[in-house]
Amino acid sequence: MPQVSTKEISIKELEKDELPLLLLVHNYEDTTEMLFHNSSLIDTGAASFYALFFRENIVGELRVKYADKDPAFALRGKRVYLYALRIHKNYRRMGLATHLVKSVIDLLSGQGYTEITIGVEDDNTVAHHIYESLGFNTFIKRVIEEYQGDKYEYNLYLRKNTEDTKCH
Repeated sequence: MPQVSTKEISIKELEKDELPLLLLVHNYEDTTEMLFHNSSLIDTGAASFYALFFRENIVGELRVKYADKDPAFALRGKRVYLYALRIHKNYRRMGLATHLVKSVIDLLSGQGYTEITIGVEDDNTVAHHIYESLGFNTFIKRVIEEYQGDKYEYNLYLRKNTEDTKCH
């Protein structure tokens, strides 16, 4: 796996008017709905959207949800949920996903969040490896949900921040 220099990488929290950049990372079925829904999440402070840039090009995204009706996912001020980790197919297997998740974890830890959750599907072995290496080792529960007519099943994992698990 080719590694890249961190000098070539930057991470930025997106503003609402920058959400169309995410269209360069992932092929969304309904772009209008995606932009409308995610704009409202930013407006209400329910979520943040982090973009990963490699040599000035957006190549990845990771979203942070600050509250959820199910506190197993997120509880404002204590626990956040990371979701929609995506790296453009041309930039995978370069360590970029790990760098993005580590960086966002460090940012959230600096903001006082002590618990971080993440969901991962059974067949996503690459994500399992990344998340385990970053301390997501506590199984919380099995989740089954539907989104735009598609059914998703995944496990929700927890990472607690302690001196031993902080990312550097």
